[in-house]
Amino acid sequence: MTRVVTGLISTTAIGLLLTLTGCYNEAADFKRLAAAPAQAEGRVVYIDCKSHGLVVYAFDVGGQEHRGKAAGLSCESTKLGDKITIFYDPTHPSTNSSRQLSDAYEAARGWYVPDWVFPLIVLPLLVILGIIARVVFGDRLDPPERR
Repeated sequence: MTRVVTGLISTTAIGLLLTLTGCYNEAADFKRLAAAPAQAEGRVVYIDCKSHGLVVYAFDVGGQEHRGKAAGLSCESTKLGDKITIFYDPTHPSTNSSRQLSDAYEAARGWYVPDWVFPLIVLPLLVILGIIARVVFGDRLDPPERR
């Protein structure tokens, strides 16, 4: 019974922490992009079908190269050097997309858990819960041959 209660408490604590540390991305950069987009001709510069079909494109603005991950392109039918249309924010070319702007905005906005949450919050919480479990359950956590 105590294990069930401890499990429920730890699961609830982790769920609550992830909810409280989650963020909503308003995708303001893609809103700006949709408001006044510029277009450029990009080219496929990298393909990795083993990495979830990763296709990377490059395009030039004012003599400076910018890159992005292509969305909606099949890595099997795409070849290095293929030309694709890129939409970019003329004031911030690093904000760019190979997909229609409404689709890019919808894909970028939404609820997410930041990358820093796991190492800074979840791992220490798991260590603390492990210590609490050791104190509460003591030797009962050890395998029978170690008792």
